[in-house]
Amino acid sequence: MPHLTHAHWVRRFLLYVLLQTALSATCTGSSDIHRIDSIPTTPCAAAADLKHVARQINEKLKSQRSNIRAAMQTLLTYAVGAAANTGDTSLGASALLAAAGNKITSAQQALSNIDDEAHEVIAGLSSVAGIQETLAEVNSTEIASKNGEARGTWLLRTGTPITLKSLGTGTSACNPSTLEDDRQKTAKELKDGLYPITLFQLKKADTTTAQDASGPRICAGTGGSVNTNCPANSQSDQTDLLMTGGKLTKTDKIVYQPLSASDQQYKPAVRAAADVMPPQAVVIAALSKLHTLTQKLSKLSFKASEVQAKNLIKSDALEAALKNLIKLQNSNPKETNPDTSEITKLKNRLHGAESEKAGQALWAAITKIPSSNAIAAGTDDTTSDNQNIAQLTETAGYYISKATKTTSKQAQCPSNKAEPACATLSREKCTDLCEWQGSEEKGKCQAKGGEKEEVKEQNDGKTNTNTTGSNSFVIKKAPLWLAVLLTL
Repeated sequence: MPHLTHAHWVRRFLLYVLLQTALSATCTGSSDIHRIDSIPTTPCAAAADLKHVARQINEKLKSQRSNIRAAMQTLLTYAVGAAANTGDTSLGASALLAAAGNKITSAQQALSNIDDEAHEVIAGLSSVAGIQETLAEVNSTEIASKNGEARGTWLLRTGTPITLKSLGTGTSACNPSTLEDDRQKTAKELKDGLYPITLFQLKKADTTTAQDASGPRICAGTGGSVNTNCPANSQSDQTDLLMTGGKLTKTDKIVYQPLSASDQQYKPAVRAAADVMPPQAVVIAALSKLHTLTQKLSKLSFKASEVQAKNLIKSDALEAALKNLIKLQNSNPKETNPDTSEITKLKNRLHGAESEKAGQALWAAITKIPSSNAIAAGTDDTTSDNQNIAQLTETAGYYISKATKTTSKQAQCPSNKAEPACATLSREKCTDLCEWQGSEEKGKCQAKGGEKEEVKEQNDGKTNTNTTGSNSFVIKKAPLWLAVLLTL
């Protein structure tokens, strides 16, 4: 079995990270989630408003997941460029990979932070919407009337039952075709930064006393005078009884809104401790997190275009990635602090930052790389962020695996094993492939050829494209950079 070198392990780790990140993306101004052009005038229209808010929250979450997924396709394209190339193309793609990963991670974290809260709010909105529709059903129910008759006949031997005129119908009380008619064409206005929510509650129906058929109530009158209408109160010798029909409840509009800039939780503008349905405390609890979620949704604005090369070039994320590239070239990265000029030089070299077409040349080079499908089937298919995540991951895995095999073969060569073995030898045993460098007391055993030999091995059969300029780099550490940059 070939010796598993550090570079070999790093490439396997890179493939694992890319796969895990891709799979996790598959699974994960003011916020305009309210209908603000009009105000509901019935419980049914109020329920429709609540459902609208719930749908808009869902759409915003869905949109963010879609944007993150699209950005992941671009990130994996950079990963292919970093794994399949050497020299500046690999370095430039590695930096873009890290910068894109930074932005995607932030977007995923922001989405994850509100995901549970959003689903809790959606459940609350759906619950209150269901209550509003139930109110409409209850409020449409009436007590049945009973025409007037002589007391003995009307009461019967066992009494006259009080019954409902009806209990529900074959259709819902909320007719979708009439919901637009149940609205007042007045635009909603912000209250302490949030849009009020108009709902309805049921209260006891008003007591009726008129000389008519309003009710429900039981009336008495003289013989034959109380067939369907209650008589005047001045009647005497009341021998007949009558029961008029009617509703036991009435709807009452109630607005839930922030009470002040410091108390933005949705609460009723007019508090009622009792004699209303549903209890106001139930609605307050269901809407308790809507105000905080609204604020968080307004900040959920990640777009897939943010990780395109032309947009990343001016980002802080790319600056940080390039800074780490420079630090990793030094023997003691922790104590290295590149200045702005070094970062600018490297950015111009790798990405053409000062060009009118910044990043385009690098992107063109990356998207000329054959995909794994092309290699397997002999087609002209090249890598592109239009490919799906599975295809891009497969292509990245192919090039990482290919580089790993090369590293494994190099690990079997005696020259590759010589240096770590030489470093452990004493002066007397420092022979053959090793040589003693320095004084007898302070010297050390090293592989013959030292650093130059190592560089030669790494670049054997390849052209070193980074040999000029003060900001040139040796590419031997590129696999390590890929893994480190992915964790930024």
